[in-house]
Amino acid sequence: MAALIGSSLTASAQPFFNNELKNRPEENRTCVWMPLGSFILPGLGQWSEGQIPSAAFYSGLGVTSVMVARGVGDEDNVEVSDYDRATDQQRLLSYSLQVYQTVGSLSAYQSFRTAVNSRRDDGQFQFLEKEYEEDAGDLLLAPLQMGELLKPTTYIPLGLLTVAALADWNNRQRSWLGKDVAFSLGTSYNAGVGEEALFRGYMMPLLMEQWDSPFWSNFTTALVFGALHISPGNPVPWPQFTLGYYLGWLSQRNHWTLKQSIFIHAWWDVIAFTIDLTDRGRKQDAKLFLPLVSTTF
Repeated sequence: MAALIGSSLTASAQPFFNNELKNRPEENRTCVWMPLGSFILPGLGQWSEGQIPSAAFYSGLGVTSVMVARGVGDEDNVEVSDYDRATDQQRLLSYSLQVYQTVGSLSAYQSFRTAVNSRRDDGQFQFLEKEYEEDAGDLLLAPLQMGELLKPTTYIPLGLLTVAALADWNNRQRSWLGKDVAFSLGTSYNAGVGEEALFRGYMMPLLMEQWDSPFWSNFTTALVFGALHISPGNPVPWPQFTLGYYLGWLSQRNHWTLKQSIFIHAWWDVIAFTIDLTDRGRKQDAKLFLPLVSTTF
């Protein structure tokens, strides 16, 4: 039943996020500048292509998240390091930045796939097979595809992380609230969808086309992914590099699709963030690090 509902939702979202060529079908689109511009200004690539529904979706969410962030930033005494005194404001500010990053990543992904469609007739990006193409709607629904849990390549890594978390459970202060659950799920959803769209959905296939090497395109993408998680509390982000490489390998194994890697990434973060929020009594502040966004509670 869940699979049937997920398939129905995916089918209904396809016209909304259609990345087919709308204007100038004879011209090759840029695979670099327009996707990057769409990441910075969500919806830019879609407006230029006449993909109006998705353009309005990305731009609308982007503008809304900026307005929310500016409103929160104007509040008095909102300090990112002051978790106890300004929890709600900090979380709203963090979440609005995450939403902007996610819609920018999806806009960049859709712009890139539109460019791919314009270049197939010239023999480029042949490894991105048309029959396995995913649009942004598919990516948005991927964390909800619970059938992915039946795959050993999904339940083994998530199971190992869960066992590691439970082994250290007695050493943590469990003081969860309802808003902790909501924030954890929302943050993990944004990270899973947005980061996979940007790194495994855009950067890795772009490098693959340039270098014709599945290994080096994956290794370099994982290296950049890990480097963007460097922080004072995480100077050598080898877990992020390892996870990034594994998710890249999965994507390539699955005909360069992202559904499984997004599902694992999102639920991996749910488990990891749960551990973080149940350890408020430690000496260091709890930290949540996302690519391009660093928020300290």
